[in-house]
Amino acid sequence: MTGIVLAGGRSERFGEEFKAGATLDGHSLIERVVRSVRASTGNRPVVAAGPHDKRTVVENALVSAGPVRFVTDADWCSGPVAGLCAAVDVISTDHVFVCGCDMPLLSPAAVSWLLSLHSDSDVDATIPVDSTGCRQPLHGVYRRSTLAAQCDRQHGSNSLHAFVSGLSVRCVEPSSVPDCLSLEASMTNVNTRERLDALRQRPED
Repeated sequence: MTGIVLAGGRSERFGEEFKAGATLDGHSLIERVVRSVRASTGNRPVVAAGPHDKRTVVENALVSAGPVRFVTDADWCSGPVAGLCAAVDVISTDHVFVCGCDMPLLSPAAVSWLLSLHSDSDVDATIPVDSTGCRQPLHGVYRRSTLAAQCDRQHGSNSLHAFVSGLSVRCVEPSSVPDCLSLEASMTNVNTRERLDALRQRPED
């Protein structure tokens, strides 16, 4: 499995600061994500950094995260689909794990567990459901060949949820998650400064 980290968003709800470069416990959000993705997959992550002129900003936030492979968003669409399709095009592993750059509590153990579920099934995607009942496609394991086929169709929607709706999906309900896994925390994303401040004040492990 190879990890895809989507970092091309404009982060309008976060403010003027580059969100992925904001820090938690001394490390940028994207650095924390990249390290966890590498730990769970054993492979160099692919980072979709948005337009070409944004790559330098992303690179500066990854100075100590280890090697990654950068891709520029596909030009026939926008949003997360553009980053996803650009990344899938350079990956050769059978499966990919897709996540956002703003998920600093990403758990390698949770990701590995999702991969084990996915490997035991014949579905296109294995996607967790959060405690509110919403599917979280930006914390999912996917069959690479199916994603590539979806991208080749260029179906015209920039919505990741619409993109995933054409796949066979195994939804992982909270009740099926082992108590030892912090899957709900792993899915936590940081959309606002207030959310980041709340994480900074969380109790120490």
